[in-house]
Amino acid sequence: MARRSADADTTTERTTTTADDEVARGRSPHGAEASTRAPGGREAEERTSNDVPPAPGETQDAERPARRDAPRRVPAPSGTVVASATGAKTSAAAAFALALGVAALFSSLTALLAPLGVLLGILALALGISGRRRAAAPSVTGAGVALGGIVTGLLGLVLGVAVLVGAFTFFSDEANVTELERQLEDAGIEIQR
Repeated sequence: MARRSADADTTTERTTTTADDEVARGRSPHGAEASTRAPGGREAEERTSNDVPPAPGETQDAERPARRDAPRRVPAPSGTVVASATGAKTSAAAAFALALGVAALFSSLTALLAPLGVLLGILALALGISGRRRAAAPSVTGAGVALGGIVTGLLGLVLGVAVLVGAFTFFSDEANVTELERQLEDAGIEIQR
């Protein structure tokens, strides 16, 4: 029995020695990199044979790793879309609803494209409602985008209908048409009937 307790003490010593060796190598006993912090919370600078010396005229900075075996952190180029950590995708119906809603809104603001604005507004509403339903799934996002499509589509639809009703009302009154013809003739624009 005495022998077993001596073996147990030896095993404990080996574990402690191994843990100390790992810490001395710059690693924690649990396999992660040990953090060497200087007073004030900053990383202490240690120079080893693995350090990459800076090029002439260049200084060591945070973007450049201190060791060759350390992973490089390269920032993504501008314009690159980085996927979210959840892997969820935005609903295509929601994205199209927003695009068509904005197009409906702009089309309705012009008198000539108001009928197109009404049509695009109806499509944006339908796609926005579909996008909201699809965004309820756990792997799909875009509920806010779909809501934006619904709002802009509804505004485009209402403005388009208002412009069409106003134009129809204006041109159905003979007095308004006669006054418009007189103003165009005074401006030197000839109207053919």
